[in-house]
Amino acid sequence: MRKRSFGLALVPLLLVAVFTGSGAAASVAPAQANGIQAVEASNILLVNSNSGYCLDQHYRTWPTGATNTVLAWSQCHGSANQRWDIIKYNGVNKIVNRASGMCLDQHFEVWPTVPTTQMYVWQCHTYANQEWIITNITALHLLIKNRQSRDCLDQHHLDGLRGPTTTVVAWDNCHGMANQVWRVGF
Repeated sequence: MRKRSFGLALVPLLLVAVFTGSGAAASVAPAQANGIQAVEASNILLVNSNSGYCLDQHYRTWPTGATNTVLAWSQCHGSANQRWDIIKYNGVNKIVNRASGMCLDQHFEVWPTVPTTQMYVWQCHTYANQEWIITNITALHLLIKNRQSRDCLDQHHLDGLRGPTTTVVAWDNCHGMANQVWRVGF
């Protein structure tokens, strides 16, 4: 087994992490443009802070059965469909799935004024429904907000009490509670 080390930097806190094992190293680094914090990261898991479920591009069969569906999956297995790159783009971020190369996308019923809560992965393009403002809540815990709608990436709860579902939505009430906070996992 090889030992790998990599630096993790999120403003304003600097963390250094070391892990052993196989697979590509993950990394996170900040960037600043137009007054908006743009976090760059590669090969990371996005783990919901409330449920521990991983953001997942759903596959009917692996590795050829990709769908456009985004879920919060209870089994964080770390395969490429659960791994994401956060790429600085135009002062904000694109969130790109490692397996498909598709971008996290908030669906709009009527562009650019009528957003829905539906989340997909879609072919990457230049519209703001695929651009994300990422705020560092605490070390490696992120609030992910859509640039166009200002809705937050949220793991839906049926009534807030019964526990999590696998449904990931864009929610217009950005309250920053644990179901809207995504931990960076490696």
